[in-house]
Amino acid sequence: MTLFDLIAVMIILVSALVGFTRGAVRELVTVFAFTLAALAAVYLLPFAGPLFRDLMKPAWVGTAAAVVVVFVVAYIALRLAGHWVTARLHTQAALGTLDRLIGLAFGVLRALVFLGVFYLVFSVATPPELTPPWIANARLLPLARGSATALQALAPRTLVERGPLAPALERVTQDAPPALDSPPAAQTSRRNPPRSAPGYDNSSRDEIDALVEQTR
Repeated sequence: MTLFDLIAVMIILVSALVGFTRGAVRELVTVFAFTLAALAAVYLLPFAGPLFRDLMKPAWVGTAAAVVVVFVVAYIALRLAGHWVTARLHTQAALGTLDRLIGLAFGVLRALVFLGVFYLVFSVATPPELTPPWIANARLLPLARGSATALQALAPRTLVERGPLAPALERVTQDAPPALDSPPAAQTSRRNPPRSAPGYDNSSRDEIDALVEQTR
């Protein structure tokens, strides 16, 4: 095992342990709370922005303060609601055990996503010939590559096909060598075009006509 294998195993184990300890509901609440708080900060900015800009100068300081305050308030409120739901679930042994097992699976999935993102970023930023041996020869590198391929498949099609990193992402998630511009057979046919068969001249046609007349 290389250093990359050891780091990958540690990431998977730690993420799985955290997911098992916190439970699936708490893990999902954290993700949803962060996402919804960010959306609230963006969509409530037209209402909160003018209030904070009247209190703070320059205007960009008030805007930044509005975003931060709305995000923090929404995040804390959502986390408190999620904590209440989680506490109710853990009071029942059966639901608590199921919640922890799902949290364990969620932790493993989160670790795989992290490895896939690392593989994409590292491969885009580092040429193949400069990849260190402890990464290139790692046994868990195919796992990271497979996770990166899955992330690329789940990403929006416009981002994958038209994004600025689309060629690099396509290169790093495919192991097959690039195809040749044209097959050898096609190149040979272009270099040596087929020659047309020679036709009959006038004298040959006269001889053939004479033979036909004699046989009648």
